[in-house]
Amino acid sequence: MKYKLVIFDWQGTLTDVVGQFCKQFCHVASSLGLPMINNDKLNPLLHLDICTLVQTLFPEPENHTKRMRMVECFTNYRMHHGHDVCLYDGVQFLLERLNRHDIFIGIATAASQQTITTELACTGLSPLIDAYKTPDHTLCKPAPDMLNELMDELGVNKSETVMVGDSRCDFEAAQHANIDFIGIHMANNALVSDIVESSNCVAKDISSLVTLLN
Repeated sequence: MKYKLVIFDWQGTLTDVVGQFCKQFCHVASSLGLPMINNDKLNPLLHLDICTLVQTLFPEPENHTKRMRMVECFTNYRMHHGHDVCLYDGVQFLLERLNRHDIFIGIATAASQQTITTELACTGLSPLIDAYKTPDHTLCKPAPDMLNELMDELGVNKSETVMVGDSRCDFEAAQHANIDFIGIHMANNALVSDIVESSNCVAKDISSLVTLLN
């Protein structure tokens, strides 16, 4: 394998934030006896605030009381289940594979140190991560500080390092650090074009990321 260090973004790259929201929303709705909904119906509405979202999905007059209860229960549920992390399919396999090949695994995230520590523990991934950087440690992306500090800490050169992320901040951080970049779970076509034009790569999902890293 070309790289000795793979630095991942966390939220949106290894963890499916949208999937987590949908799973929690559907769980609370089901517990209140509201009609079943699927992610295909829920996903296009996630830009709405919670009150408008509930009103849009359950407009029937007979659901008025349950709608009011849904907003309260969902807000409370999210508060107490914030670390019910939803990993993308294949993440565990990918990290275990990198670990078996003695590839360092780093995380550069905008999440707080407390959040990443808790979520890594909840997912059981802590033993696979060699180091991580958060805004509690240093400047956040798109500044290159997180990436540079991970390379220094793990003793790996820029030419042996790649950043994997899902946002422009991740891409720009890699550019500023002068390391390779692989985009994943890209929803922004303009960003995809910029990544490809810079001679970097884009992976559709974790499975194709495994192929690219090989």
